[in-house]
Amino acid sequence: MSFLSTVRRRPLTRTALTWGAVCALLLAPMTQADAEVPGQTETANPQQGPLDDHHGDASGPVPEVLPEGTPAEVAELVEAAASGPDAVAEVPTRRLIVTLDDGTADAEIPVIAEELGAVSVEDLGSGFVAVEVEEPLSATEAEVALDSGPDVAADVEADLPILPEMVPNDPYLGSEWGLSTSVGISPYSAWDLTNGSGVVVAVVDTGVDISHADLNPNVWTNTDEVAGNGVDDDHNGYVDDRHGWDFYSNDSVVFDSASSDAHGTHVAGTIAAYGNEGHGVVGVAYRAQIMPLKFIQGVGYTSNAVRAINYAVANGAKVINASWGGSGYSSSLLTAIQNAGNQGVLFVAAAGNNGVNTDASPYYPAAYPASNVISVAAMTNIGTRASFSNYGASSVDLAAPGQTVLSTVPGGFAYYSGTSMAAPHVSGVVALVRAFRPSWSVSQVKDAILAGVTPNSAFAGITATGGMLNASRPLRWLPPYWSGWDIASGISLSSSGDGGYTFDGYGGLHPWHDAPAVTSSRPYWQGWDIVRGGSLESSGSGYTLDAWGGIHPWGGAAKPSNVPYWYGWDIARGMATDPDGPGGWTLDGWGGIHPWGGATKPAGTPYWAAWDIARGIAVNPDGPGGWTLDGWGGIHPWGGAPAPVSGPYWRGWDIARGLAVSSDGRTLYILDGFGGIHFASVS
Repeated sequence: MSFLSTVRRRPLTRTALTWGAVCALLLAPMTQADAEVPGQTETANPQQGPLDDHHGDASGPVPEVLPEGTPAEVAELVEAAASGPDAVAEVPTRRLIVTLDDGTADAEIPVIAEELGAVSVEDLGSGFVAVEVEEPLSATEAEVALDSGPDVAADVEADLPILPEMVPNDPYLGSEWGLSTSVGISPYSAWDLTNGSGVVVAVVDTGVDISHADLNPNVWTNTDEVAGNGVDDDHNGYVDDRHGWDFYSNDSVVFDSASSDAHGTHVAGTIAAYGNEGHGVVGVAYRAQIMPLKFIQGVGYTSNAVRAINYAVANGAKVINASWGGSGYSSSLLTAIQNAGNQGVLFVAAAGNNGVNTDASPYYPAAYPASNVISVAAMTNIGTRASFSNYGASSVDLAAPGQTVLSTVPGGFAYYSGTSMAAPHVSGVVALVRAFRPSWSVSQVKDAILAGVTPNSAFAGITATGGMLNASRPLRWLPPYWSGWDIASGISLSSSGDGGYTFDGYGGLHPWHDAPAVTSSRPYWQGWDIVRGGSLESSGSGYTLDAWGGIHPWGGAAKPSNVPYWYGWDIARGMATDPDGPGGWTLDGWGGIHPWGGATKPAGTPYWAAWDIARGIAVNPDGPGGWTLDGWGGIHPWGGAPAPVSGPYWRGWDIARGLAVSSDGRTLYILDGFGGIHFASVS
């Protein structure tokens, strides 16, 4: 047998099998016997490597409360956005975003201005241009006008208005409860390791009071730009952008007034107010740098948000905080966010303050299914969901402190409430993880934060993780990873509820995230990729599954009886023990589930005849049924188990290798072949 098994590594195509092999699956397999694959005591482990990003795919903003004096055109767009993109397309507006046809040359862009009567056209990158017209046009009317001329445009959308996400509340005395260890995010252990130094966080928002004593030391500086000389020294298209940019006014002044820029100032303080200096408040990452990118002045526009995101990426930000949003969808904004992810930038977004389920009523940008987005709900100081906070088992990832949050405002400090206040707590933790694990990819940082939540029943079933942000646990998240080496073969969670174990193909067992080390001697096949799964029991004992179906007990575990066994045939793909009794089940590559040791045969399980596609099995701890994992990451419930509402998927790529379920049955852990661990929420 070669190191990379030709059966389990092959693409998802139908397998040519002999009639005897077919019978071996359709009929009962033989019992494990003395002919089983021999093992030896573990003596070495494959070398670990850095994580790659294997997350899957991805998918305009408006406010829920309009400030006094909002222009009628803006109000009409906001109202239309709540009804969907078709309604938005019919609203006349002076601001549009045009998607260029593939192959449109820069020299052809002026045609757009001519056809639409534009007063300005600005390239947003990635095939989008922002257009301002003299007479209002709906997106539909603009498409008709462009269709009558040269073929330069593929689509037109309204440049949707954006306002900050905040629910104001009267201030009261107190402290930064969000940083406590009782109901807050528990940052103290993290601060023993890092304070976020060296990480740049872009605050894409209103302006930021960069002269505030608790912010000024941490304000980002563009060292390639000379302040106030009226010259674009670094040739990035922005003159005197020493400390960021105002995309609303198109100038380098990132703070205009206390009334217009309090929101961004409050957000910035939660992320990185300068700490340990004897006064004021402290930010989550109190030595990170804040890059102020203003695009909201009472109202903002999608095109300016896109420009701000592009600027953040181009100038070294590793985190973007977006405490704003609405129901309007924008392909240009989504593309900018995805591009940021491709450049290693996390995008943290407020889930919204409508108090609704955003699985049914999406709220953007938080609901975009881009792999670099983290969507954040707001939590009260007693650990419950804030009444105003949006929620969603698939569209909202976790909760963070968002009610009566103390932070910086122009001229002092104040308490604000909103998912706007929750998101920057997460952005601060992202900065801590980025500083402590600088080599980690976007997916690894995101996985660490989602895996490191503190479980909270108030958010079970209404967020993807069922938990609240924890600042310290993600720094300890370090599952083994073999970059480019398809060797991970199984996953089992720790009975303590803290972390788990990854099996490699040789039989090596690797603990992660505070799971205790296992000292028992275990079977090990040096240089022979033969392991296909395993299970740890509460006593520290467990089982290892080999490719022929052999189950090898260790650490005092009892030898199982009536185990299915396919001598010489690499067909076993996973195993699970019965949480309520003796025995368990073995999964074959076609999806067949074979009971042993007294377990009963499950009903209604998926089956792919003659197609080696099944890769993992997990049993619902609360009953009934369980789940089967296919090689692309698809999760198939059976026996009455609930369907997952989120999770990774690698279409056409046989990379999934194992499946485990949390003790409360709400989170599924998916192992990829390199050792990456991904999550799916169960409804």
